[in-house]
Amino acid sequence: MATKERADIRAVTAALQFRRWPWVEDCISLVIATNSQYVIDGITTRVVGCLKNEWTNDMGDTVENQDLWKHLLK
Repeated sequence: MATKERADIRAVTAALQFRRWPWVEDCISLVIATNSQYVIDGITTRVVGCLKNEWTNDMGDTVENQDLWKHLLK
């Protein structure tokens, strides 16, 4: 597991937990700015396949950083 990739996911998670979001029930979308293509691709496209394939990749291996992706999706 690449340390940089894990740090990138943790940064997004920390940004979301940084403060309370009192309006979250009315929220339609939220924009998080990042320069991490790994996080952008992961959250916009790859995570759908991960959920569908029960967290295994196309080769049948366990998805890397699964623990952090699951935490981010909570």
